[in-house]
Amino acid sequence: MPQEELSHAFKVYYEEMDRCINSRCYWSLLHVVLALPDVCSALETDDPRTKSGERYMNWCGKYLANPAISKEEWYEMRCGILHQGHTLSGKARYVKYVFGQQAPDGTKDHNRVDADKKLHLDVGALASDVKAAMVRWWSDVSASDARKRQVEERRKMLVWEQAGPTGVRILRTDQASATINPAIPGTIINNNKTSSP
Repeated sequence: MPQEELSHAFKVYYEEMDRCINSRCYWSLLHVVLALPDVCSALETDDPRTKSGERYMNWCGKYLANPAISKEEWYEMRCGILHQGHTLSGKARYVKYVFGQQAPDGTKDHNRVDADKKLHLDVGALASDVKAAMVRWWSDVSASDARKRQVEERRKMLVWEQAGPTGVRILRTDQASATINPAIPGTIINNNKTSSP
């Protein structure tokens, strides 16, 4: 599978990452960055709801090469940020994670451990690390017929975007038609389920 297919398959994620960087919405960017190893590893399993922690750590351990962050620490950041909204660490190596963004002059505070055992990370640099890891993962998947078939089948379930009848972005995961429910402003009907955009 060529790299263009990776960009196409993850178009919604990549464009959202770019929007976050351009708008300096680094807290939102961090959420996307920490979710992507889950998405990639889930594409290679028959039941993406099982063993997500193990899958996440294995993916990070194989594709995210950063000596400052172990696969367990990636998973700890993911759980802390996405599920609990905190940056504390329960590991002995760091007390907490400090997430920042590039300064106007281009300076980044990344992979620095301060005297209080806080690991400082630049979210834009993490985004670049994850994108590079996804390229390595996609290359591995492309080299194995079995993995390629599995990912090809499951990637149809990835979120994709289309313009709604009023020009509003609709994110969907299937080929069924999605429509705006006029009775409830701001909702989308997709696969006979109603949800907020």
